[in-house]
Amino acid sequence: MLKFLSIFILITTILCADIMQLKTMKDVETIVADADQDTLVVFDIDDTLTFPGDPAFDLPNLKKYRHIMAPIKENWTPHHKLVAINLMAIDEALLLDSDAPALIQALQERGVPTIALTAIIAGKIEDREDMNSLRKKQLAQHQIDFSKTAPHTDRMIFDQLKSFLNHHPVSEHGIIVANGIENSKGEVLLEYLKLCNHNPKKIIFIDDTLKHVESMVEPLKQQGIEYTGIHFTYDLPQRPVEEDQMLKMWTEIDRLADQVIEERQNNTSNFTVRIDDKIESELSNWLVQGLKSHAEEHGVLNCSERFSVEIFDNGQRIAAASGKNLFGSLFIDLVYISENYRGQGIGRMLMEKAFEVGKNLNCPIAVVETMSFQAVEFYQKLGFTIDFAREGYRNNSTLYSMQRKL
Repeated sequence: MLKFLSIFILITTILCADIMQLKTMKDVETIVADADQDTLVVFDIDDTLTFPGDPAFDLPNLKKYRHIMAPIKENWTPHHKLVAINLMAIDEALLLDSDAPALIQALQERGVPTIALTAIIAGKIEDREDMNSLRKKQLAQHQIDFSKTAPHTDRMIFDQLKSFLNHHPVSEHGIIVANGIENSKGEVLLEYLKLCNHNPKKIIFIDDTLKHVESMVEPLKQQGIEYTGIHFTYDLPQRPVEEDQMLKMWTEIDRLADQVIEERQNNTSNFTVRIDDKIESELSNWLVQGLKSHAEEHGVLNCSERFSVEIFDNGQRIAAASGKNLFGSLFIDLVYISENYRGQGIGRMLMEKAFEVGKNLNCPIAVVETMSFQAVEFYQKLGFTIDFAREGYRNNSTLYSMQRKL
């Protein structure tokens, strides 16, 4: 479906050796003939299995009526364009290739795991059902039911992946809704396999959009999964449409896209807030992994990797420090030396060991924060200098942020 508004150019060049171009489901049948229970067959939905019922969405008509489309699209943002594309098949969906239902049923009768993966946005639009249920109902009208041999059919929300308009990719009824293009279809499929603990030896993916087919190559290669990608280029039927019908339909799509974006950006009805006086390990790991992934997207590696240094006297802990590699700096957040061991060089020994950790992590600087009543002079003796002081704490105390080169 996404090819309709990709500057109205059909992509047909095959860029990857692992990918082939086929035009009919009869052709696809020859490729999946040897698929077995160790194979996962994945079908795109829009413009692969079905296409919009209204001819106003057909590519030839979009080309013909460019003069109508231009002013409508003039102020579209990328989000608006993506939502508009997804709205093209929320009502009637026609069967594209009449051989598709029999092909899918034959795979299921052989026990071959078979699912659908679509890039449409997740959730509900106006008073309609959510997209998983809507697509399930549309496909059922053509005797297609992906819940029969899907590895997992219960609802799963992929909240480890990027969200779009307050929704994450979601899977239900054997249909994965990727929720736009914030995550590639390859990333979404790998998350599905992880969540349902399914480990196929081979994956066959059929999609009308070449970039989606290509998005599987590297992720599946890294997992050691054999991959066959099929770029499906079925010739859509030619259906004329009158200019006034074209204008009416796309004006409505434009209005509805505005409404969907506004509702989802402002919708917090599904949010819940929990406040606790402790941090469980699961939450701590979630925070660390989230920050780490975000930092790596910006070229900063090894973010938030924690460390600790401890000193013992005859098995009794007498000093300890902890910290983390924070965006490439050694951030030492907690330091404590038992009172009976202070003034004996234990603190210097502890910090020097921490500095060794930082050097091994290639951190150029070490950073500490200490209160005015704690250890400012101690850190200055170790070579730290004050970056800034922040007042406003209890008993007129001051927080000092300090750093030194490693």
